[in-house]
Amino acid sequence: MKIAVGAVLFAVGFGFAIARGAVPSSTTADGAESRDLHEHMMGFLDQLKTIAQHLQAGKTEECLEAATRMQELALSAKHLDPANLEEVPEEQRADHRRSFRIAMVQLLSELSLLEIELLEGKRDEAWARVSGSLFQLRESSHERFQSAD
Repeated sequence: MKIAVGAVLFAVGFGFAIARGAVPSSTTADGAESRDLHEHMMGFLDQLKTIAQHLQAGKTEECLEAATRMQELALSAKHLDPANLEEVPEEQRADHRRSFRIAMVQLLSELSLLEIELLEGKRDEAWARVSGSLFQLRESSHERFQSAD
């Protein structure tokens, strides 16, 4: 599993641009609620790395905390606009927003299943979800909702 953890961490990290000074959570440095989707996504990356690192070591509590944080971020992010909304024709924006929200709800669903697997001590199944469906959801969402910039 060590090689697989490293590969997933590399792939996840490679897919995200490093934020300049961004706080990886749904709050800003002064504690205010963030409306910046990029900060939410950096928070997802941080928590996903935490899960990947701690899952291998059997640190379930740390994984559960990270999964909960990701659920909080997804719950908050689903109310934000996708990064590429301005690139979508005006008449298609409502559908694009709805598709983004659906993707965030799908993420919440996957994270809930991950939490159950962690609580039941099913580390192999949890790892399969992290490296499988969560990674695939991330990839497909980036293709659909990331800005061309």
